[in-house]
Amino acid sequence: MPLISRSRRRAFVVVAVSVGLAIAVWLAFMVLDALAARDALVEARAALGDVRESLGNAEVEEAEASASHAFDATVRAGARIDGPVWWLARRSPVIRRTALTITHAVGIATAAADLSGDVVPRANELLGPDGELAVAGGDGRIDLESIRRAEGVLQELGTGALESSYEALADTPATLLPASVLDGRRDALELAGQTLETIDDARTLTRVLPDVLGDGEERRYLLAIQNSAELRGTGGLIGFLGELVATQGRVEFRGPIDASELEPATGPPVQAPDEFEERYAHVEATSFLKNVNVDPHLPMTAPVLLALYANATGDVLDGVIMVDPVALQIIARATGVVDVPDELLEGVEDLPDPLPPDELARVVMFDAYQEFGGSSEERDRYLAAVLTSAFERLIVMDWDPTVMTRRIGIAGARRHLQIYSAREDEQRALESLGVAGAMQPRPWGDLLAMSANNAAANKQDVHVGHGARLDLTLRIPVPDRPTDAERHARFEVIVDNPLPSSGLDPYIIGSRPGGAGSDSGPTGAPGLNRTWFTVWSPSETRVLAGRDGQDQPISVTTGGIHDQTAVDHYLETPSRERRSFELDLSGPIELRRDGPDLRYRLTLWRQAKGIPDDIEVLIRAPRGWEVADASLSGGRQGGDTGLGTDVLDGPEEPTLERHRGHVTVRGEVNTDVVIELRLARGPMQRLGDRLTSWLGW
Repeated sequence: MPLISRSRRRAFVVVAVSVGLAIAVWLAFMVLDALAARDALVEARAALGDVRESLGNAEVEEAEASASHAFDATVRAGARIDGPVWWLARRSPVIRRTALTITHAVGIATAAADLSGDVVPRANELLGPDGELAVAGGDGRIDLESIRRAEGVLQELGTGALESSYEALADTPATLLPASVLDGRRDALELAGQTLETIDDARTLTRVLPDVLGDGEERRYLLAIQNSAELRGTGGLIGFLGELVATQGRVEFRGPIDASELEPATGPPVQAPDEFEERYAHVEATSFLKNVNVDPHLPMTAPVLLALYANATGDVLDGVIMVDPVALQIIARATGVVDVPDELLEGVEDLPDPLPPDELARVVMFDAYQEFGGSSEERDRYLAAVLTSAFERLIVMDWDPTVMTRRIGIAGARRHLQIYSAREDEQRALESLGVAGAMQPRPWGDLLAMSANNAAANKQDVHVGHGARLDLTLRIPVPDRPTDAERHARFEVIVDNPLPSSGLDPYIIGSRPGGAGSDSGPTGAPGLNRTWFTVWSPSETRVLAGRDGQDQPISVTTGGIHDQTAVDHYLETPSRERRSFELDLSGPIELRRDGPDLRYRLTLWRQAKGIPDDIEVLIRAPRGWEVADASLSGGRQGGDTGLGTDVLDGPEEPTLERHRGHVTVRGEVNTDVVIELRLARGPMQRLGDRLTSWLGW
């Protein structure tokens, strides 16, 4: 006789099928709701982007319509994840993680839409009668009162809801999520993070800007104009100097003068930090102005530059503004064509007159040298006239403030515009805004960098391409202390020299063996590129080995400065050849706890150059861990400079590929790159943790 009667078996099957159907219907409703919520969030995100664009163009009515659209979309998304189906889902042990992630993502979008609804109505307070940002006009003065009003508006914004939503979503684990949910989680965190960072930066800027522009007293800043065609640590050789004088929002330009006129070849050394003096004694950086900026960390370099200027002129200034031809070109796109006196172009056929903004960088860094010849006085007079015209058009302020703000932001992001203030509070603000030329991760994490100094006194560096290949492995030596991690990296520096050995002016392709610090003209070995490379890493990094492209040992010099380890190597790359060297680096790094997961953030700091760098990065997860999620920011900003291989046509970012055990990043970059990994314990490690917990070990 059967243990269970046929009728009971039928009843059991009916119940099982009914439960299965109920679960299937429940999951089907969840999926439909989730898809509808996702579509609404995509719609809200696009509308919030329209809000930002409309406000940037001072189009308040359009911004209000977009903000209303974003709010309506988030309301629809919230309605789809409300009710008993989702109440049960958020408590189900099987899909709880997915349901909570979707809920918090909707919460972020709702908070962002609410915040935009608060921002847009206040925008009218910042606009003038013509409907444009009331910060500048044709009278050559920046309206400081408008900046103070903007500060008040920004300080009154309530960001608490968005911050709470961000923290709630960030605390949800990124493992065991469907791919679409994981992508939505990443997008929502990026939206909230960028919004909060933008507001914080705007608050900082409006707080310090009136004083920087001479609100309380006159401010005088040394304007150092660098030439990216001959690289130095902060960007390029300082060819011209001037002053920007700010008084109650009105800015006056004085200069430019050739930097060579300010000093003899070698003057008396000025006081500088001991680490600066020791590291750069061989290039006389504390006495020879054109070598003062071999170090890329402007907060350390700028005080030495100001001291050299004071020695030569007797003038003690309030700060330094570093610009290069790429910055001038980016800004000139907002101010218009650059005019030079006709007499400077008599007999000249190949230089445009007037000079269109999109050709400025190429003309200043290449065409002028080829046309006039390397060290000619005619070239110096022409370049001085171009710079004078460009700055005069800028300080007249007959331009659209919204367009100019965008252009200055691009120049600052690419480090073609860098600012140092001698006042500590202002300097801290500039560093937090990312425009101080500081070599530091932002806002935390690991850092690797490559900087180049021209070691042959030529103008090759807008033609010669640089590349970096990074193979990085994270390790956790003590499993019980996962935040005490190590980073082992192989960093390869690559030079691709396309220059010919003839056919261009000797000042462009010549190569002087004397290196930085010598004042004679370039001679010998046409087309040979000689570059002093430095690879930078946190101060506790150990250098294990160095090899050239043929796997032979190379000589390197290792030192430390501004909390960084600096590894130096001189690389020679003949005409139309490709050379490289690589370093093995090891040292402790910071991993941050994020719930049960860990986060690793790497900043690839980039020196300002006239053309982009080519990068390829591989980051491997620690043994027993896997990459639950990864994000990439930075890398590309702005457009083409018309120089060499710089064919960037927009802010398209390099690509990131995420795999279970590693991520890869590839592409051409002209700004810092920030790569962030969220690391979760692997399946076997999670199983071991559960067994340990069950057994009470």
